[in-house]
Amino acid sequence: MPPKQSSKVVIEPIPLTATTVDIVRLLHPLQVESVSITVQGGKGTATVVLSSTDDAKNACRISSGVILGQPVRIRSMDEGVRSTLLQPSWATVAKSVGQEADYEQNGYRNLYVLNLPLEVSANELNELFGRYGRVVHSVILAMLDTQARRRGFIDMDTPESAQAAMHALNGHIWHGYPIEVSYALVQRSDGCLDNDKISVSSPMVLLQGLLPAATIDADDVRLLVEPHGRIIDMDFPANLAGDTTFSVRLTMGSGQDAYNVCNALNDTDVNGQHLQADRIKFSP
Repeated sequence: MPPKQSSKVVIEPIPLTATTVDIVRLLHPLQVESVSITVQGGKGTATVVLSSTDDAKNACRISSGVILGQPVRIRSMDEGVRSTLLQPSWATVAKSVGQEADYEQNGYRNLYVLNLPLEVSANELNELFGRYGRVVHSVILAMLDTQARRRGFIDMDTPESAQAAMHALNGHIWHGYPIEVSYALVQRSDGCLDNDKISVSSPMVLLQGLLPAATIDADDVRLLVEPHGRIIDMDFPANLAGDTTFSVRLTMGSGQDAYNVCNALNDTDVNGQHLQADRIKFSP
């Protein structure tokens, strides 16, 4: 019988006090076969063998990975494994010089930032870009890209400040990470960053794709959502028996909280759940 195929992922940087139990807890409910923790140069790294390439892919898609309060990055170690993560469907990033020229001419203010340091906060991101103009809104995505890089979006107050920030910061070394900055064109009519196309007044969110085995009760939903905004009310199903997946309707503390939840959780994978978070529009 051929050996069972397994796939490895690397988790770093992990706290020096982290244990195998912490690693398994982070990856739950994925099937972990073994964990090896090494420390080199004061940096902790965990090499994890998972039971299948699918589990390895799902591990690489875990959003907001945190061990003992420290953000971590998960990447594939097996050559055959390729994460299936895609860039958010509501954004197209300008890559070519011609596209950037068109965006400058048409007055775009939204920027896409790639390869953000794992330890920086949204406030630090605002401070960095605030050197070149007023930051209207920013978001750091929970979901990493196909190369396990952290990403975010910035909405500047004017096209001029967006252009200045992009030209000054593209390639800038920040906390040891060379960041990439380019224009982002919001396409979806209910996109989160283009303030000219959507009102942020609605505080209601529909969160879909929850699994009964991973999200057992309302407290689990709060643990998932409340890092991004305050929940005022929640319609949690009375009976989950027989449901493959389920959804909850949330009333957040403000339209801004709803806005933040959608930015953080939409199209992400958390604990084996592929989540969709959409704003519920008020009826006229």
